[in-house]
Amino acid sequence: MAGRSTRGFFAYDVARDKFVFIKDYWRADLPGRLTEYDVYVKFSEGSSDTCKFFPTLLGGGDVRSRNLEGVQQTLSDKCAQLSVSSRVHVRLVMKEVCRRLQTFKDWRELASVMRDALTAHKIAWEEYGILHRDISVGNILIYEVNDRSPEPKAIGLLTDWDLAKTRDQVFHRVASQPTRSGTWQFLSAALSRNHHKPHLLSDDLESAMHVLNWLTLKHMHTQLTDLGASEAAAHIQSYYDAQTPTGLGSYTKWLVVTGGHVPIDHHHSPNHPFIYLLNRLAALCAEHYSAQPIQDTIDAARAGTLAELCSKTTSPVPLPSSNAKLPLLNNHQAFIDVFERALQEKTWPALEKLADQVPDQELPSSSIGGNRDSEHIWVMKTLHLVIGVLLTLAHTMSIQAAPVDDDRTGPTRATGLTEAQNLHSPSPHVHVRRARAHP
Repeated sequence: MAGRSTRGFFAYDVARDKFVFIKDYWRADLPGRLTEYDVYVKFSEGSSDTCKFFPTLLGGGDVRSRNLEGVQQTLSDKCAQLSVSSRVHVRLVMKEVCRRLQTFKDWRELASVMRDALTAHKIAWEEYGILHRDISVGNILIYEVNDRSPEPKAIGLLTDWDLAKTRDQVFHRVASQPTRSGTWQFLSAALSRNHHKPHLLSDDLESAMHVLNWLTLKHMHTQLTDLGASEAAAHIQSYYDAQTPTGLGSYTKWLVVTGGHVPIDHHHSPNHPFIYLLNRLAALCAEHYSAQPIQDTIDAARAGTLAELCSKTTSPVPLPSSNAKLPLLNNHQAFIDVFERALQEKTWPALEKLADQVPDQELPSSSIGGNRDSEHIWVMKTLHLVIGVLLTLAHTMSIQAAPVDDDRTGPTRATGLTEAQNLHSPSPHVHVRRARAHP
């Protein structure tokens, strides 16, 4: 076994008379690696306000072997032909049964849920010293809270912390597995284009922007809508899925992100709060690339000064035009402020959410240094990439950002659970997880 083989189940907790959710997967058994169980235990020690944007762990941990003398563990690492780590079987029981992010009811709800997930990300980093490192469509969930109001309130939960690292591990990087981790489609442009770039807070924030753009392409009326599903699929393929034989991501994505553009051509007003959100996040990411070049982070990582570099919150040199310093994405404030400003707008003009315009567009997970596509498939991807480059450059060059006027057996509380429904099939992919979540 080389992948996580993640499965999800609804289950019924007899003691609590409630449905719960069980996550069943195989974690990498790596020395010094923070386990997802450990992360949730840390979060559970916080206040109720601190914890409300994290799933609630009820029980679970590593699954014991039948003789109870150890844990269930793979032997794949013993095979000389495979460069994989051993994996340990894990089950986690979570209190909340949620909706997938793709089921957002309208664009305001999506913005609100994403704001909540980023708030969880901020709390994890600033209060617990933990970086998520896998922001994706599948790892942000919508939980409806019944607080006696006429309509249940939807909040966002940031889940799947099995790739998380501590602050010390982030700033004193030691490769823990042979390929880059994360969901390929939502990796930052910097990570997808440079094997030596350390995974930092700014990369996770950019991933959140890619999540919004990806959902917009699939559910908002754009010029691609008029061109048809095949063109939309080609654009998504070239922008999010493309990978060269050397394991590099889409150059189109790199051009768009560093240029401060949005990879979507639409006819909606830039003053609409959601469109403002997309445009402003794109501008923030481009400003960060300009003020803190990738090579600076690589050099700082090699010199052991990465923590010092990432402590800076504004660019060292002010802009000549305004004498103002650009905000850096070394903390969450600038990013979350954009969400807050958009959500403070009392009027959100109607903006239809369409059914998925590319319903058959699966997210093929592939990792840098992982399995390579066949030559034929790579040629087809290259053709799609060329189409995507032409579409993106034609659609985005006129878009400007516009302001708005290790081993642990967990608690035994999971013993009253009975399996009710299997939601996921195992995923065979290595290290890069598919963009899925339980509905």
